[in-house]
Amino acid sequence: MGELIALIERLDLAKGLPYLLAARAGELENPPVAWLMWEQEGLVEGRGLTAKGEAVVHHLLGLAEALDVAI
Repeated sequence: MGELIALIERLDLAKGLPYLLAARAGELENPPVAWLMWEQEGLVEGRGLTAKGEAVVHHLLGLAEALDVAI
C-alpha cells in the first residue's frame, strides 16, 4: 500500500482523478500534460486505462470514500 501511496503522490494522481475517470468511461477528449508521465508508468495507454491504471483508480476511489471526500 505504501508503494501505491508513493505513486499517487509522485504523479499527483489525486488531481488527475477526473481525467482517469473520463478515460475509464471512454469520454476523455483532451488528456492533460501529465498523461505522458502516466503512460510511462503504465497507467494509461492511448486514451484508456491499463489494468494497473484501473487498480490505481479503484484505490483512489476507495481512499476518497474512506476519507469522505467528494469527487
